[in-house]
Amino acid sequence: MVTPEDLVNACFEQNYVKVIKILNNLEKTEYLEDIIMDCFIGSMRFLHQDLLIRFLDYDERLALEYFEHYDIFVILYTLELGLDKLSNKIFDILHKYDNEESKKDKLKLKYDNEKYKELISHTNANDDNILQICIYSSNSKFVDKILELKSYGTIDFSHTNNYDQNALMLSVNNNMLKTAHKLLEYYDEKTLNYINKEGYSVFLYSVVNKQYDFMTFLMEYDKCNVKYDATCYYDGKNALHYLCIFNEMMYSVRLITKCPELIYCGDYSSSYPLLYALKGNMNFLVYKILKLMKHSIKKKFIIYYPNDNFECVDDYLKKLSNYDKLYSQFIYEPLL
Repeated sequence: MVTPEDLVNACFEQNYVKVIKILNNLEKTEYLEDIIMDCFIGSMRFLHQDLLIRFLDYDERLALEYFEHYDIFVILYTLELGLDKLSNKIFDILHKYDNEESKKDKLKLKYDNEKYKELISHTNANDDNILQICIYSSNSKFVDKILELKSYGTIDFSHTNNYDQNALMLSVNNNMLKTAHKLLEYYDEKTLNYINKEGYSVFLYSVVNKQYDFMTFLMEYDKCNVKYDATCYYDGKNALHYLCIFNEMMYSVRLITKCPELIYCGDYSSSYPLLYALKGNMNFLVYKILKLMKHSIKKKFIIYYPNDNFECVDDYLKKLSNYDKLYSQFIYEPLL
């Protein structure tokens, strides 16, 4: 006859064969519940997924239970550790009991049903919920499984972690663009245009990461208004600055068509998009910017005032073969 103490000793010895034999012959008792929970969590550090799945086969309650001493739901832990096979098993159990109105009675859970509605929103030490952890680990298949859950709480898509990034920002920064497209439908105008403590929005991240397909998709997005004017707090640059620096003339032209105000924004070195366009030899973009600012009161300042590196737009303009034509069309102002 095997005892709970035998199970504890087998787990401590990392004797997986012995653990499996004990689980096959161990009778379920109320006293055993806490021991099983501790053995299950304790065995996580050995990353033996097949063994941990045997624990779940023995007691499915472990997939849903709140581990008070560790302040976690186990799915959060397995996703953090990258235990995909085990996480998949847990998701299967979560879905199995998703439509059960009284999970507490069905599985003999410790807490009231309301407690298990916190599973989706529960966070780790970095304040990541399970959706954000899935994105960190590039597990798009688990993102789908999370979105399908109905009775374990509501996903707060606006939730930001300690790095001030929400799920959509993380999916863009992890290059999970299919997931980003899927998450977009859950975001309203306010959350989509959220600017974090570094000054980045989802749109600005897509530009900095050179994810031009997704950037273009956002520029054509019609379900809500997308703002393009986010400015990085480290260097004062907006999306147009970066596109000009990256020498992306086509996308720059599209952007100033959408948001012409960006041409009047200088970065922390007092450099304007026009200067970066000239340095990148993007003559058509230079023409478009000069045309837009023809009647602006900021025109002279942008053209004649040097930046912190003593670079002046006018000096670069004079190097152009069509300078005289540009000057007469857009720069020259006759005396009244």
